[in-house]
Amino acid sequence: MGSFSNTNSVLGLSNMTQNITVSESELLETCFYKRTKYYFPNHDPKAEEFSTTVYRLFSHCDKTQVPNFGILVRLPQDILERIVLQLDIDSFRRFRQVSCRARCLSTEITTHRRVLRHAPDALNALRRTDLSGCVSYSDIYNALTTTKCAFCGQFGDFLFLPTAKRCCFECLRTSPETALVNEARVRRRKQWEDLYDNHADALANALKSTDIRTFKTHNWDDPKKMSKTRGVLAKDLLAAYIKVDRTMEEPGQALLKPGWLHYRLAASIRFPCLDPRTGQLNTGRKRLVQCVFSRSRSIIF
Repeated sequence: MGSFSNTNSVLGLSNMTQNITVSESELLETCFYKRTKYYFPNHDPKAEEFSTTVYRLFSHCDKTQVPNFGILVRLPQDILERIVLQLDIDSFRRFRQVSCRARCLSTEITTHRRVLRHAPDALNALRRTDLSGCVSYSDIYNALTTTKCAFCGQFGDFLFLPTAKRCCFECLRTSPETALVNEARVRRRKQWEDLYDNHADALANALKSTDIRTFKTHNWDDPKKMSKTRGVLAKDLLAAYIKVDRTMEEPGQALLKPGWLHYRLAASIRFPCLDPRTGQLNTGRKRLVQCVFSRSRSIIF
């Protein structure tokens, strides 16, 4: 997935201030609001009271340039839109902040507008779980405009947040693609002790270099709050293990087995379906009730 670096809207800021040194006390005295005229009504502050270096620091603020697209301005509009849609959501947001033109361009993209209108819960969930840097608006839109589970092809009523794939409850519960674990707990298990003890440095480097998708979990005592505990996509963690020790591939399959259901549920939300031709949004609530009811009957009988 593409990425877009955090662009500062004020260009050349480092060049402006590299030769200006301002003490902390001078800067605080200038910038902090003081009720001097109320406490000392006879005191008349003058401009000369502020040091020359402070004035030099702020004198460039009204002379900054307005950023533009640079070489991207030569691209046709449709190609530029395709490039922008490859950005993850965090990078897309930073791109919008580059300039007014970037904001106008991104606002007019149909995919972006439809996701904002019909899938705001998905965007909020991605932000809360710290996964908005892992998926793009295109990923969410593709899941929004289909009713099929990405793993089995049946009707899917959930969005699996780490990969932005639509899935059914059965695949969410059992599929290796939706397996999630707590890496801190896994490393304490006996079968992984040797790996962490004998390859600590190599494993740490592998975990940093591998694009591992992690997410914040809810505070189980108060679901409105998020916990510091992070879940990890099991197949990403297994890839890091295999990168360090290839003999871990077979025993590592245990990470992909059904389990950690509370983590799988924490990384998913109910997700509606959008018909792009009619613009009609279907929540699929009736179908979900039927699936749950039929599963309950199969368990009972």
